[in-house]
Amino acid sequence: MPPPPDRYRAVYAILFLQGVGALLPWNVFITAASYFGERLKDTSVHASFLNWFSLTFNLTTLFVVSLNAAWLRPHLPCPRTKVVASLVGIAVVLLITAVLVQCSAVVGSPFFAITISSIVVASICSAYLQEGLFEITALLPEIYTQAVMTGQSMAGFLVALSGFVLTWLHPILPSTAVSAYFMWSAVHEGEAATSAFIYFLVAFATVLAAWASMLIFFRLPFTKFFLSTSEKRRGRLANQNNDRLVSLLEDEDSSTSTDSAPFLDPIDDEMDDVATVKASLPRSNPWKILWQVRHFAFTVFATFFVTLALFPVVTSSIESTSMNQSLFVALTFVVFNLGDVVGRACTALYVFPFRRLLAVGAVGRVAFFVLFFVCNVRDSPITIFRQDGAAVLVLFACAWSNGYFCSVAMMRSTHAVHRANRELCSSIMFLCLCLGLTAGSLASFGLRALLCRCNPF
Repeated sequence: MPPPPDRYRAVYAILFLQGVGALLPWNVFITAASYFGERLKDTSVHASFLNWFSLTFNLTTLFVVSLNAAWLRPHLPCPRTKVVASLVGIAVVLLITAVLVQCSAVVGSPFFAITISSIVVASICSAYLQEGLFEITALLPEIYTQAVMTGQSMAGFLVALSGFVLTWLHPILPSTAVSAYFMWSAVHEGEAATSAFIYFLVAFATVLAAWASMLIFFRLPFTKFFLSTSEKRRGRLANQNNDRLVSLLEDEDSSTSTDSAPFLDPIDDEMDDVATVKASLPRSNPWKILWQVRHFAFTVFATFFVTLALFPVVTSSIESTSMNQSLFVALTFVVFNLGDVVGRACTALYVFPFRRLLAVGAVGRVAFFVLFFVCNVRDSPITIFRQDGAAVLVLFACAWSNGYFCSVAMMRSTHAVHRANRELCSSIMFLCLCLGLTAGSLASFGLRALLCRCNPF
């Protein structure tokens, strides 16, 4: 029976919106840097709170995903519950954060503790949301995984574009340009709280829209067909294989209990049938599944490791020779996120078919370490490309390859295993993604120390 059509591309649009909402918790805290800096100006973390935000978010996500993969997976709710409940949790965190903006008396260490706690909760919800989304899209055609991936990058692009506009409207002094890449730091102090409040409310409304659309998503005929078909196939296959295996084993026991049993060939037709049925049973061993998709898993890990190690620490240290430094740094964010969106969108036109070459390409991205360090990076011992155009081209290439490689790997991996194992495979791939993000974030501190010859924290 053919699947019903995705009318008006509604399923694709809803999953795209979920991708936007999935990374809002991350964007909401790193883009309101001037607001958080004002609230934390009398604390010991005033100069490093963004590093703490990043480290807290990434480590919490990695911890949750690892815990799920190792122990909690059999006890977790279905993907639908994960997604709907996580969106509610994210909405609550954003609402509390918006209300906290109006409580100007809460500053210093208490404010930092509340913010870190909010980041932990938001990270947990974001982890379950993304895990649930990838488990759902694993049961749909590949293009719907691309919808989530592209939505995630679009969230970053919209935030980067707003940051560029704000920097253009409110230029800041060159001495503080390094912090401009955190978008809202370009806003004057008097406007920081108001701007942050508006941003938190917009993010809250976006998550509510994602939550409402997800309720519609599960009622669409297209969604019902694929999700119900998957459950029916999985149940039917398990029942058929189990019944046949039990029957064969009973026949085997009865045959070996006869007097002629000692004269039978131990490797007979019945044993061949047993082995065939056992081999046909869906494998749920996560290590075996990881081995089956090892090239895709490595691609995702290596891609995000290189990207997070370089962006934004190294890329924001590239000095412009033709424009205001704060505006140039904001422009690099727009270019990077645009390249990431284009790379992920390109998978709708062509999906690279060779998994080994894809992994080789991910390794080849280490060349960007060299390319960026010769692009007029501040304090770099070697500079070859001083023109802004060269740095922009290298940045776009890095972003495009990041978006394309990770999308291809996430799209193809779940369709490289048995259908009954696709949800588990998607969780494994998401774990590899989180490992790459965390490892890259940690490596960025080392690169920052090399560049500034200072304490990166």
